[in-house]
Amino acid sequence: MRLISLINDKNEIIEFLTNRFDLKATEVAEIYKKRWTIELFFRWVKQYLRIKRFLGTSFNAVSSQIYIVLISYLLNLMFRLTFNSQLSNLYSFRFIKHNLFQPIRNLRLFGYD
Repeated sequence: MRLISLINDKNEIIEFLTNRFDLKATEVAEIYKKRWTIELFFRWVKQYLRIKRFLGTSFNAVSSQIYIVLISYLLNLMFRLTFNSQLSNLYSFRFIKHNLFQPIRNLRLFGYD
């Protein structure tokens, strides 16, 4: 095993082990940074887009599912910004789901003009 120490932007020392002796320490650090970015992305996906599991394993299946959920999240955000709504993501999704095929005049019942 090989111990690599890295000083990040906040002057914190990060140490990690690797068994890759063919790579330079800077290359291993770059791989770690990219992996961490991917981890943060999937954490955000799980937290905000609420994808519990992927329905397929191919690149197209995963991409399509992420795009669909991302579009619905952005439409929800546009709804909340348009109507200056203080509802949480969950309640605004429920509101949209309940009123999706209702006449637009029903929005006034909930204080949206």
